[in-house]
Amino acid sequence: MNGATRQQSALPTTQRGAVVLLLLLIIAVSTAAYFLMKNLNSNAVNIERDKITAAALAQAKAALIGYAASDSNRPGELPCPDFNNDGEIIPADDYSGIKCKMLIGRLPWKTLRLPDLRDGYGERLWYALSDNFHATGSTTTPLNTTTIGLLSITGTSPANAIIAIVLSTGPVLGNQSRDSANINSVANYLEGDNANLDPIYETRSASGTFNDRLLVITYNDLFSLVTRRVAGEIGKRLASDYPNAFPSNLSFIQPVQGNNSDPRSWLSHQEWTDPAITTYTRISSTQATLVFTNCTGSYTIDFNSSKPTVSGHSC
Repeated sequence: MNGATRQQSALPTTQRGAVVLLLLLIIAVSTAAYFLMKNLNSNAVNIERDKITAAALAQAKAALIGYAASDSNRPGELPCPDFNNDGEIIPADDYSGIKCKMLIGRLPWKTLRLPDLRDGYGERLWYALSDNFHATGSTTTPLNTTTIGLLSITGTSPANAIIAIVLSTGPVLGNQSRDSANINSVANYLEGDNANLDPIYETRSASGTFNDRLLVITYNDLFSLVTRRVAGEIGKRLASDYPNAFPSNLSFIQPVQGNNSDPRSWLSHQEWTDPAITTYTRISSTQATLVFTNCTGSYTIDFNSSKPTVSGHSC
């Protein structure tokens, strides 16, 4: 074989080597691109799940506060947690006497007139409640701005005097089992202090052993709306009973026998007319202010020719 022949036969081998290197490069780039896209897709999925969870928690919190502020017999009270995951509060199922069967359970979404809220992993929300804020069926246990939440949170977002907490459980971790036999087992959905049935809860960064997300209802969250309701009802009574000049105090507001849902009844039963709870100051014959214990700011009630108006912020 002469030199020219040897050179011609060597060219294909060199080209094949180049092709192999090119293929390896393409494979490497493709693999890197695949894992990059996989990570990007995973991040996008996680972000979307976080958005769904945050929206569900916020909607649940708003509904609970609305429920408390609009309650017809005892404004400020909240429903018991749902004991059996049917979405609604039924005394025979969710109460033991006038007490909640458990102070942590599922969010009673039907009672709150909500859709079947789920977190980003498709799990129903959970709900923890301070014992002194649960609906009791009694209108004579006072609930007002001197009533302080009994729940607390440790960890990354510590807090005290919490009234209620809405929780997202996230996906299964460790040995948790979420079959039908464990559908209402707290420990199979929540982790750490959130699963031990005491009033202390915790927040932590997500990890392989913890993925709960919590949204709290604070004193200010609740009573900012409840006191506005109370001030409005007091304003209505002033306009109705004293159309010509406001009185010097609120002692004229008395319960209506046999009608606990009448505002005069619950204002009295819940001690909103007690000077120790509500400081009522008559500014003039057509103007008065209300300041509630433990709250900052005040409400001003002005009487015009039609009805009183309430302005200002409290709690």
